Amino acid sequence: IRNMLSTLFLSQGVPMLVAGDECHRTQQGNNNAYCQDNAISWFDWNLPVVNADLLEFTKTLIRLRRNNPTLRRRTFLQGGSSECGVIPDVEWFSPDGSHVDWFSGEPSLICFFGAPTVDQLTAEDDPAGTPQHVLLFCNAATEARQFLFPSSPVILEMNWSIAVDTRQSHNTIPAAAPLKFESSRPVMLPERSLLCLMAPTTSTFGE
Repeated sequence: IRNMLSTLFLSQGVPMLVAGDECHRTQQGNNNAYCQDNAISWFDWNLPVVNADLLEFTKTLIRLRRNNPTLRRRTFLQGGSSECGVIPDVEWFSPDGSHVDWFSGEPSLICFFGAPTVDQLTAEDDPAGTPQHVLLFCNAATEARQFLFPSSPVILEMNWSIAVDTRQSHNTIPAAAPLKFESSRPVMLPERSLLCLMAPTTSTFGE
């Protein structure tokens, strides 16, 4: 469930969170329980206590989204390639760090969201927070997978820190001091897990 919540709040668009998702209220898989006047549709107020770690994890995701306009763009992303020294608004990579091949059938990928500049934010955008670059490593496979950092020098040169790591069952980050991440080493993700890194806009190519 941490992977699903992370995917929701680290994606563009309006996140749709059903009341109770943040504390593992499943309704036993029934998504149309309006006629169930029983334990399926009732809210168990013990859930926020029993699943307090998941509730805190959800709060962390909400704070991350609220504090980073990069995750709240109101216009369609244009894409592009960072190989020519520019920072695109979105770029996709395969687990081996090369540009993604959408016809390969590979279930796992890397997504880069470039932080918008002040000039790139439109009147419709919510400017709250500080724009940061975002890098998502998503292992959708049923086995562990090694990921290599994108081969782009623009992305490699950024000062990355760990924002979300679903490999950790006790995830309570962001911590007071974000955990720095070394982009030169491979990233090993267990099955069905996600790692989100963020980098400030002050660390860009050529600076």
